[in-house]
Amino acid sequence: MTATNRTSAIQDYLATLRRFNRDVRLFFLAAMIIGFTNFSGIYVAIGNLFLLRLGYGTQFIGLVNAVSSLALVSACLPVSALERRFGGRRLILSGLGLNIASSFLLPFAGSLPVEWRSAWILGLVPLNSVSMALYMVSAQPFLAGATGPAERGHVFSVQAALWPLSGFLGSLLGGLIPGFIGRWMDLPLTGPFPYQVTLWISAGISIFALVIMSRTRRVAAVEPEVRSPLQVALSPVKVIAFLSIIVAVQITGESGVRIFTNVYLDRALSLPTATIGLVLGLGQLVAALAALLTPFFAARLGHPRTFILASLAISACILPLALIPSPYGAGLGFMGTVMMAQIARPAIITMQMEFVAGPYRSVMAAVTTMAASLSSGLISLLGGYMIPAQGYAAFFLTGASLTTLAAVGFAVVMTRRGIR
Repeated sequence: MTATNRTSAIQDYLATLRRFNRDVRLFFLAAMIIGFTNFSGIYVAIGNLFLLRLGYGTQFIGLVNAVSSLALVSACLPVSALERRFGGRRLILSGLGLNIASSFLLPFAGSLPVEWRSAWILGLVPLNSVSMALYMVSAQPFLAGATGPAERGHVFSVQAALWPLSGFLGSLLGGLIPGFIGRWMDLPLTGPFPYQVTLWISAGISIFALVIMSRTRRVAAVEPEVRSPLQVALSPVKVIAFLSIIVAVQITGESGVRIFTNVYLDRALSLPTATIGLVLGLGQLVAALAALLTPFFAARLGHPRTFILASLAISACILPLALIPSPYGAGLGFMGTVMMAQIARPAIITMQMEFVAGPYRSVMAAVTTMAASLSSGLISLLGGYMIPAQGYAAFFLTGASLTTLAAVGFAVVMTRRGIR
């Protein structure tokens, strides 16, 4: 690509971003806040560490994440039906409200008698998952309806960038707040209270996301101007089933890394909480920057090839995390994995929204979210038992192998259908 072509591509990219309407911009602002706090920032950095400080091990952490994922799976199809009845905006608002409430209540586990804690946590985790189902299943049709075909790939790339970008800041802050609270109250970081307060702060900040999202309006879907080859060749049910299987298998490597890296850094490498927050935060930062590059890759390679190559790169990036038992190997592996995942995600989401007609978009979003959540739950449960028995390396390599399998399978089908 010549310098002139690069300049033109950047200008076109920025022009497309400027065409985003008010509803899309408000959605993105709310998404940044919830990404900073409960969806990819403070809660992701601190949640598992809070459970460790309560005395739980990897098996309970794996169980919690599995219950969360399975509850999300159970909620997705009902949410899809509700989305068609009430519209995505109302469900997004309901999801944010329920998420804030459950995220505020869950840290009270640290103040309960020991015999009540597990039941409290396992009782609230499904509510938190339902809130995420309300938000995630409704968000894709909402954005697809608020944009035209020319903007849609850019919208989903920005959406994929916002959570890790805000999560970078949230992870950094989440890693620092327990230390501040511990010094201020003269409490050791080996106890749960500093982490408990950090999670309450996170839930409080999330209220702003609900307020901002309430300023949006209900949007009507804009149909794609040209039907995709896969949409023409296969029924919507077959397209949804195929993409759901691919998503379920592809996400295993990324999910295992996201769920257990902070546990690995804390237990296996004995890194301080602030350093763990920094590693996770840097991973989120590079992931955000990578997601914004997806339209450039898609313009040259197409969304299918972008997804395939990024998925293969995820598997390659997991190798340092699995095979180099040091903070450098872990940091490099984590950052590379989440970076490549954020290139793959907007590519596959764009295909999900364009490979089926408008009435099927909420079903597509629901089923693929179910598939991803079920896969994450199973890999979490597997990790809880596999890590103590066979170690972190074997677990991470299992996820990498499955991600490679998904990339190869997707490439075969796309090639046979003549889709690039």
